[in-house]
Amino acid sequence: MNLRLFVAVDLEGAVRRRVAEFETRVRRLAPAGRWVAAAQLHITLKFIGSIAASALPDIRRALAGIPHREPITLTFRHWGFFPSASRPRVFWIGVEDAPHDALRDLAEEIEARMERLGIAREERPFHAHLTLARFGSPGDAARLRTALAGWPAEEFGAQTVRSFLLYQSVLKPSGSEYIQLEHFVFAPEDP
Repeated sequence: MNLRLFVAVDLEGAVRRRVAEFETRVRRLAPAGRWVAAAQLHITLKFIGSIAASALPDIRRALAGIPHREPITLTFRHWGFFPSASRPRVFWIGVEDAPHDALRDLAEEIEARMERLGIAREERPFHAHLTLARFGSPGDAARLRTALAGWPAEEFGAQTVRSFLLYQSVLKPSGSEYIQLEHFVFAPEDP
């Protein structure tokens, strides 16, 4: 049996609520998009993909072995499109981290550990973001892109991250369902 896995950082309540409110306001501008439910919003650190269930213990051990580091403060602001505003396929909210590049460094450590297990390295550089919607064609996002051009920049808040999660993604006709398999703390609370 194969499992479809990914490693991610979850959102805390206040940030999730602000992002969900924004998503509700803009969703009507692009109803053809495949919008991510607010409860499933996350920052993907590594998409592992489909892997044999027998590899799960090795993946868990590799992730549990990530050395302790400082907590990371994430600030959620602005939005954009991948691969570009002129060819929008993904609508996202930006994520900035402090210390600078700390989230990218954590993602790189996860990437290296998965690569040692034979899991292919992501070819694109890491870009921390929250995916709000995916579009089948750039035209599906045209109205959203045009409307947002006149909107002021938005701030969605900040949160401190001390852990990451291993998820299983189960594909269903209604969309993906994410099942938390493991919680890994990389920056414990001070005693």
